[in-house]
Amino acid sequence: QSSQWPVIAQTTLMSPALDGQGTAARYWSDGWDGYPFARSRLLSDAILAGLGHLLVIGGDVHTAIASDLPNSVVLDYIDPTFSAEQIQIIQRRLSEHPKIASEWTVGGISRRGWNEASVARRIKDNPHLRWGNGRPGSFALLHLTMDKASIEFFSLEDTRAKVSSCTSLSRWQLEANKPAMHRS
Repeated sequence: QSSQWPVIAQTTLMSPALDGQGTAARYWSDGWDGYPFARSRLLSDAILAGLGHLLVIGGDVHTAIASDLPNSVVLDYIDPTFSAEQIQIIQRRLSEHPKIASEWTVGGISRRGWNEASVARRIKDNPHLRWGNGRPGSFALLHLTMDKASIEFFSLEDTRAKVSSCTSLSRWQLEANKPAMHRS
């Protein structure tokens, strides 16, 4: 059986990201947290289409992030226009897998993202956020084969220099038909 990667490439962080203050949630309307029903509908449609475990690629928060999209982003905001049969299909498929998707969000070359303390607080308040780094000058290399998807996050040492060395920040891998992202 051949593998196909169901990839959603979009412009921001899809995973929920509480503000990291340890108190009531604050969301911004410049990301999916401001539109939980739309996020749920998109992911529900992917489930109903039988796409399996998704790979979500994002950016724009200027912070490199490796995350597992929890099933609650679908179940907590299920579209009330779905039929009972559709809801049963969604619930059954989500019960078979602990996470609907793995997400890799790429930082930004020229702008600083969340500072180190903010990244640590967000990861603490959002356990599905597995790793993050807000250093400026970050970028990533994504590699897809039939058997696996892998990403390596990097950061330039000096974003103002014409020539700059770079540092590997983190590597992650996802194997086909196995909904469990891991460090590589």
